[in-house]
Amino acid sequence: MDDIWNGHRGRRLDRTEMAALVARIMAMDGTDEEIDTWLNLLDSQIPLPNGHSADLIFFPGRYGLSPEPDPKDVVDRMFAYRPIAL
Repeated sequence: MDDIWNGHRGRRLDRTEMAALVARIMAMDGTDEEIDTWLNLLDSQIPLPNGHSADLIFFPGRYGLSPEPDPKDVVDRMFAYRPIAL
């Protein structure tokens, strides 16, 4: 797999790298397997509820984002997540 995201496990991505990854996912620029791997990579970078990064990318309107948000806005929303204290 000729993919710039290979080998990133264990290393933190910066916001620019995350936005580039979100852009690739939004463009469906990969196989289903690659996109699943990229979503898992995002989920490992930011403590979001399971599947939340995929929801932000594929259903941005549910989270107050425009229907076709800038990938940087999606990443910003990911970093803005705060769990509800019970």
